[in-house]
Amino acid sequence: MTRTFENTLKQDLKVRSRRRRDSLSDQSKADRGRPALRNDLAPALRLETRAVASLTKATRRLRKSDAGHVVRIRNAIAALGFCAPIMISASGDVLDGHARLDAAEQLGL
Repeated sequence: MTRTFENTLKQDLKVRSRRRRDSLSDQSKADRGRPALRNDLAPALRLETRAVASLTKATRRLRKSDAGHVVRIRNAIAALGFCAPIMISASGDVLDGHARLDAAEQLGL
């Protein structure tokens, strides 16, 4: 009796697996004509040049910047220029790059 139960179970699993594979195949065929969706959280980014004084630092920073780290960033900016921009919101609030902003203020940019 257990053999027939095992055979029935195996057959049932095979049928389910085949249906799932066929369904996935049908979905992939339908998706071929459609362009892939982007997974960007903020796709409308652009580079702008703004004065350092016009930027607003966050009142609550998650990371405290180390003075030595800011000095190393300041030296890198002085030698190489700004390689990584500061990310800001449309209103000028700094979202990322507080240490780079501190270094730019020290350089008088």
